[in-house]
Amino acid sequence: MPTASLPPEISVGKEADGPVSSWQRWALRGVLAVVSPCVVLGLLECLMWIMDIGYPAGFLLPADGGKSYVPNDRFAYQFYGSKTLLRPVPFKVVAQKPDNSLRIVLLGESAAAGTPDPAYGFGRILETMLRGQFPNKRVEVINAAMRGVNSHIIRVIAQDCARLQPDLYVVYMGNNEVIGLYAPDPKPGLNLPSLRFLRVAQWFRSTRLGQCAQPLLVKWTRDSELENPNQDMAFFRAHRLAYDDPKRQTVYAYFRQNLADICQTARRSGSKMLLSTVAVNLKDFPPLASLHRADLTEANLARWTVSYTNGVASEAAGRFEEAVAHYLKAAEVDDHFADLQYRLARCYWRNAQYDAARERFSLARDRDALQFRADAYINEAIRGAARPPEVTLIDAEQILLNRDVFPHKILGDNLFYEYVHFRWAGDYLMARTLFPKVIEILGTSLGSGTESVAMLSPDVCALALGYNIICELQMTDAILDLTSKPPFLDQIDHANRQTAARKDYAQRAAALTRRELQQSLVVCHAALTNCPSDWWLHYNYGMLCQTAQDYAESAKALEQAATLMPHVAHIRMALAEALNKTSQNEAAIAQIKAVLKIDPQYPTAHQVLTEYAARRK
Repeated sequence: MPTASLPPEISVGKEADGPVSSWQRWALRGVLAVVSPCVVLGLLECLMWIMDIGYPAGFLLPADGGKSYVPNDRFAYQFYGSKTLLRPVPFKVVAQKPDNSLRIVLLGESAAAGTPDPAYGFGRILETMLRGQFPNKRVEVINAAMRGVNSHIIRVIAQDCARLQPDLYVVYMGNNEVIGLYAPDPKPGLNLPSLRFLRVAQWFRSTRLGQCAQPLLVKWTRDSELENPNQDMAFFRAHRLAYDDPKRQTVYAYFRQNLADICQTARRSGSKMLLSTVAVNLKDFPPLASLHRADLTEANLARWTVSYTNGVASEAAGRFEEAVAHYLKAAEVDDHFADLQYRLARCYWRNAQYDAARERFSLARDRDALQFRADAYINEAIRGAARPPEVTLIDAEQILLNRDVFPHKILGDNLFYEYVHFRWAGDYLMARTLFPKVIEILGTSLGSGTESVAMLSPDVCALALGYNIICELQMTDAILDLTSKPPFLDQIDHANRQTAARKDYAQRAAALTRRELQQSLVVCHAALTNCPSDWWLHYNYGMLCQTAQDYAESAKALEQAATLMPHVAHIRMALAEALNKTSQNEAAIAQIKAVLKIDPQYPTAHQVLTEYAARRK
C-alpha cells in the first residue's frame, strides 16, 4: 500500500519556520527561568490571600460591605514590623463621594495629625471653618496624617487615598526625613540604597510573601530601630548625623522625588493640592544634639572649648554682650556645633538684636545632629515643588512669622508645645492660614459661599469642637511625659526647663475647681448635641465623664462613639473601663474581646482581660 507523503512544510523532522537556532533556545530557557518562578510566587501569593495568611497592606480598608473606608491599623507593619505602636488617626468615610460634598485629604506626620490630640488638630479646626462657610455642603477633612511617618510612607498613603476622590490634598510634611524611615546610618561607608531599590523592597514587604519574610528583613536592616521600645540616649547619640554629611543630600533628593510623586498622584486623580512649608519652634527649643567639625584638630578643639566655656559662664551671669564675644570667637574655630548657634541666638535676643537672633536660631535648627525639625533645605524643596494651578504653595512658615503674635518673626513656645507640635493657638493659626487658600483653590467648584470669607474666631471653633481646660491640661501632661524621655535629655537646660514646666502644670491642675470641671462637661456636651454624628465629641465627652467619675454617663457616650466607629479599638478599651466601673463585668469583658479581634496586639488588652476575668470567678 503506498505511503502518503507529507507536504514539505510539515514533513517529519522539519519545523514550520525552519530549525530553532541556538540563541532562540537559550532565549526561551531564559524566559522560562524568569517566568516560572514568578508564576510560582504569584500562585503562592494568591493562595496566601485565599487562606488569609498575612494582613492587608493598603492604607484603606473596606467597611460596611464595601460602602465605606476605614484606615488600616496594621498599615505600618510593612515598614516597622508587627511590634510597632504606630496607628493611623481613626476615621470612617463613605466610599462613593456624595454629591454636593467637599472632600479634603490631609497628609503629613504627627504635627499634621494633631499630636497630642487629633480631636483638636488644625485639620479639625479647618473642617469647622469650612462647615461654617458652606452650611449646605457636606464637608469632610479626612485626617490621613500619621505619627512617625515620613515622605516614603506618605507617598504610599497618598496613592491609596486617591480612591476617596478628594477635591483637594493638603500636605504638611517634612519633620521626619533625616531621622525617620530609611534614614542614613552615620557610620562611614554605609550609604543609602537607591530610591528605586528602596521602593522595590518596600513593594515586596507589602506582599503576603514579603510579610512572611519580614522577621528576616527586620533582622538584617535597621528600619525597625526607630520603633524600638528600648530607645535610650545611647541609641540616639549613635544616630547623630552632622549637618554637612553628604548623606543628608541623599535624604533631600529622596524627599524631593517623593514629594514630586505625591503631587503627580494628585494630578492623576484629578485633585488639587495645597502644599505647605513646615513651621517649627526656633526660639524655645534647643537642638537635640550637636557635633563638631569632622576635621577639627585636638588643639583647635581645646581653643574652642575655652571660648565656649567662657561664653556659657558670661551668659549665666547675664553679661550677654560679653558672652556673644566669646561665642563668636568659638565660632571662628568651629561654627558647626548647633548648641553654640543656639546660645548665640539667645544672647542676641536678650540684647534685642532680633535679626541676628533669627539667623542664629535658624542655624541652630539646621545644624541639629538629630534632625526632628524640618530644616531650611526641606522647606526650600517644598517651595520648589509647587506647580500652579494643580499644586499651590502656601508658605505657612513665613505667614505665621508675620502674625502679630510674633513681633520679631521668631516662632516660639506660644505656638508650640515643644519642637513641632502645635498648641491650640498654633493649630488655630494654621487652620486660619489654610482656610482662605482652600476656598481660593476650589473656587468655582464650591459654588455659593465663596463671595466673602467669614473667618470663625478661636472661641467659636473651640465651642464647636468641645475644647476645654481639662483637655488642654491632659495634652500638656502628655507632652511633658514625651519630653521627659530620650531624645530630649541632652538639650541645653533640659532638667531645669522640665522641672519648671512640671511645676507650672501641677499648679494649674491643683487650681482646678469642681465648677470648672462641670463647665468643661457642659461645653463638651453642647458640642456633641450640635453635631451628634461626630464620634470624636462622644468619645471626648465620655472620657471627660470618666475624669469626673461619672462612669454611667461615660459608658453611654462611649457606647455611642463605638456605634459610630466600631472598628476603633481604643474606644472599646475606654468603654470597657466605664462598664467595669459600673459593675457590668460581662459587658466589659465582651468589649475587651472585641478589641482583641480588631487588634490582637493591642497594648494592655490581654492583661486587662485577665484582670476582668479573674473578678468574674
